[in-house]
Amino acid sequence: MTRRGRSYRPAVPGSPGELIRERLFRRGRTQAWLAEQTGLSVKHVSQLLTGRVTLTAPVAVAIATALRISARRLMMMQVEYDLHYARAVLAEKELA
Repeated sequence: MTRRGRSYRPAVPGSPGELIRERLFRRGRTQAWLAEQTGLSVKHVSQLLTGRVTLTAPVAVAIATALRISARRLMMMQVEYDLHYARAVLAEKELA
């Protein structure tokens, strides 16, 4: 798709992990701190921050409580992120 003669790509939505990472940094907290506050393993927190695992509602609530952010916002970010990649996979299949 082009827009004014230039190649156009829709923006990739941010993953909830990006917001979580930014909030941890702002507060001077570590992944280990978040793991301790939420009852998750450090490995799971790391995988969330890098987008290797999907954020679930119970985990969103735990993280939101620890970081004082909206669980709804985190879940909506996850949905937008998942939809973007689902559309990309579908587009790839249609091109093949």
